[in-house]
Amino acid sequence: MEKKDHIAEDYAIHHLKAAALFPQRRGEMIARALQELLVCLPAVGTALIWPCQGRNVPWKVYYAGTRPESIRRWLAARLDCSLDATVGVLQQDLSKLSDMPFSHLIRLQPAIPIFPAGLWIVWTPLSALSSFINDYLENFRQTLEALIEVENLEKHYFASTSPLSDRDLIKALGQGTPDALSAFLGFTSLIGRAEFTAWGQAYQDVIETTNQLGAKQNGFGFSIPRGEGVHGRVITPGSQIITVKDYRNSSYRHPSVSDIVDDEQVRSMCALPIHTRQRDEKSGDIAGILYVARRTVKPFSLAEQLVMQRLARLLEPLPPLTRPPSFLSPGLPSIPDQKAAWYKLILHANRIENLEIWIGQFIKGTIIVTDSDERPYTPTHKEQLEHLRASFDNSADGVQVIALDAPDVLLPGKVYLRSAIALPPASWPDFFADLVVACNLIIGRMEQARDHLARQREQWLHALLQEKLLPQISQEGYRLGLPVEEGQLWVIAWPSQRLLTRRAIRQRMLVENTVLDQLRNPLLFFGDDIGVILLDKGANPQPTKLREALLAQFAPHPLWIAYGAYYHSLHDLKILLTHSISQAQEARRKEKSEYLLDLQAPGLESLLTNPSLTEDLRTFAIKLLTPLLEYDKSKGTDFTTTFVLAQTLGSTQAVSEELGLHVGTIRYRLRKAEDILGIEGSSPSPKERNSWVLASFIWMRSQQSP
Repeated sequence: MEKKDHIAEDYAIHHLKAAALFPQRRGEMIARALQELLVCLPAVGTALIWPCQGRNVPWKVYYAGTRPESIRRWLAARLDCSLDATVGVLQQDLSKLSDMPFSHLIRLQPAIPIFPAGLWIVWTPLSALSSFINDYLENFRQTLEALIEVENLEKHYFASTSPLSDRDLIKALGQGTPDALSAFLGFTSLIGRAEFTAWGQAYQDVIETTNQLGAKQNGFGFSIPRGEGVHGRVITPGSQIITVKDYRNSSYRHPSVSDIVDDEQVRSMCALPIHTRQRDEKSGDIAGILYVARRTVKPFSLAEQLVMQRLARLLEPLPPLTRPPSFLSPGLPSIPDQKAAWYKLILHANRIENLEIWIGQFIKGTIIVTDSDERPYTPTHKEQLEHLRASFDNSADGVQVIALDAPDVLLPGKVYLRSAIALPPASWPDFFADLVVACNLIIGRMEQARDHLARQREQWLHALLQEKLLPQISQEGYRLGLPVEEGQLWVIAWPSQRLLTRRAIRQRMLVENTVLDQLRNPLLFFGDDIGVILLDKGANPQPTKLREALLAQFAPHPLWIAYGAYYHSLHDLKILLTHSISQAQEARRKEKSEYLLDLQAPGLESLLTNPSLTEDLRTFAIKLLTPLLEYDKSKGTDFTTTFVLAQTLGSTQAVSEELGLHVGTIRYRLRKAEDILGIEGSSPSPKERNSWVLASFIWMRSQQSP
């Protein structure tokens, strides 16, 4: 391919990247990219069937090439809501376009599977195909898939409700406000899935970096001359982004900063320049640099790079920097400072209590956030909430109630406010809207964190029951804060009507909190209808109190608690866990009126169900009954059942009624069984008689077990 084709190729990819960076011109840029593609490829036409989520039609068709109007109509007539159905129709009908050459039908599937796929068609003669053309088609396809990914990501990060759309925050960033920079670096870390972000200030002679998020070393910072290292080269005119696959093995290393960067274990990196209002090359056009890094060799994908470039462009044009003064003027924080601190708070807060404290100080009053059942997320605020609710019901001045309604919130809660200042403040007109967004964001983060931990604990229980007892299981148990080697086991069973499905995360959180309040130990969910609690060996809580507290959450549904099983090793725990779960499930299945099951209760049943004795007892019973079992197996008889029933029921009449056979038949079978077992005489010794009775109970119990 000649030089002009390389240039056209660059233009085609350039237009696709521009489509990602400038959403308002996306359709125009995609159309230009397809036109440029025809310049550098021996193709007569190319089309895109592009996903349009959330619109009246599922697809948008782009086409460049011969017969544009007729080909567009032909494609539109074959579109289906299902992409698979569309592909099936096109695979059959594309060959019917007799005036078009061979067609490449290429599916566009972004790296994130949940994002919608698209379709790309290129008509080119088979004779024109070459390794270069195939490589270029692959490059173009990857760029198209990245564009689909960007289109979906921007809905989350660049929507009008996003903090990144707040002009006060952007203005504070332009002024170099520390809190604003910290918040912005946090957003960058989230968007770029990064572990470390930093902000570099580009002065006339050097680039200085002091603001960062995620550094391992205290006092992180460096200075490097302009034009040197990755930090210097990114400021060259026309630069958009520099990516480094592995900083430790790159040509960008500079002796003045490489040790500092290595101490942070930085491997994959991106550096994005922030341009100033001045664009002439002589005076320089870069005022800042945004660094995004990972501590593993995991290069940033093209979609991630494009989204971060969108993020960097939000700051442009950034005023040129001058050396900061050696002193700061005293005074109260400006509103942009407060907004920046607010965004920093909601970015990092993982408890509603953090937000309540901040807002309480801001409004010089009280704020309490509740769930949809008007229970406070901060339990200690229960009494205070009652006072606020009473004041609101009595129309007392100063109390406001805000519903946390949002499009994706199924069961919105409320916010109770008593403020000493007028709300919303004149300087913060979107106060209530921002408060609703922040509450739902933090609540969602709380629920996700709790659900993630609950899933980890449940996975650990399954691993313990299903896998070999590997050291990793023990280590994982300690990591989850569980008493692994020694303790007491409780199992709770509640009705199986999916009262605590994973969709009801809030309800699960309330039940977990109840268990924590009562036992100071976490509740581990095992499916949707079983809970497991591992207590320290010395704990002596009352199961009655726990059940009463839980019924306040479950009422009117019953629940059963199996308690009192002690374990002294991970192996013990595995055996007891299986046994205790089965006991609780059986009580629930039979709807027993005994709701508290003491697994250490005295009696023969306790002995027979003790999992630590199960194997020894079974061996004992089988050894005594072996002659009878072998006879039945060889002759096809069933004397064993008759014999053990006689021992456990106590009379031939009871066995006759149980089996539905004549008493004479039962007596014959018993005499035959005693002969086979070698029981001499009609009156065996008490020791011998007790042995047969115990063996019979054990055998019957083993036959009843699943």
